[in-house]
Amino acid sequence: MKLKILFLSANPHQDLSPDEEYRIIENVISKSSIRDNIQLVPKFAVRINDIISAINEVEPHIVHFTGHGTKDGELRLTDSSGDMDELLSTESLEKLFLTTKSVKLVFLSACHSISQTKAISSHIDYVIGMKRQINDITAIAFAETFYGSIFTDKSIDNALNQAIVRLETEYKGEVDIPELFEKSFNKFNFFNIISTNKKKLQEIEDIIILNDLIMATKMIVQFVTDYSKNKSFRREALLHQSSVKALNDDIRKFGKTSDTEREMRLLKNSLFEFLEILGEKCG
Repeated sequence: MKLKILFLSANPHQDLSPDEEYRIIENVISKSSIRDNIQLVPKFAVRINDIISAINEVEPHIVHFTGHGTKDGELRLTDSSGDMDELLSTESLEKLFLTTKSVKLVFLSACHSISQTKAISSHIDYVIGMKRQINDITAIAFAETFYGSIFTDKSIDNALNQAIVRLETEYKGEVDIPELFEKSFNKFNFFNIISTNKKKLQEIEDIIILNDLIMATKMIVQFVTDYSKNKSFRREALLHQSSVKALNDDIRKFGKTSDTEREMRLLKNSLFEFLEILGEKCG
């Protein structure tokens, strides 16, 4: 499975640098050893429905929002006309993340976002927000070091500490602004998201080698159901499962013959090829 990052930005007053912040994060990913397993999805000038749709479609592990926050605990978006601010309240933001199962980290790179951060942290493992107004350059530098640390297999806490060290050195007056809230003490490592699917696919491959194709196809169908929205993958998994069941019925009726052994070899090769495709797309 790829580590999916949803990058959201709203800049209704055109006074921030969301493009630069996105470019910095994209550059950090390009230097990471796990870059091929990270998917960065940008959504600029978002309205509320854009955010809802993107979270539903992408099912991200990390949601990064850059924009303006108000002292009343709201995020400034652009309304449907594009002419005025659309304010996203703390209560609405909390409801939004109440039902998002995939999200493990929310990063609110927005001034005065600490009330949203506290509210979301009841439902999300890790949430980072800003206590007060923060300079755009400082926020981008903080994000750059934070993500650079995560993508080198650092824990969230360690990544935060390293980003703080950078602020202490280069932006001393703003070092106290970012704050992390954790829902629990269960330490989460984003590398686990990437490695879990590889382990599952390897388990299935080992079972195929042992000729237990009934179990292997059952696991493949479950894997595709859990980790892919690709309907063609599910159809192919079910077709493999149906073919294996038919072969198993023939063996029970007629015993092992040269025809069933040949069919077994063909099915195994087809399953290995399918696992290779799943590894490229979901591993």
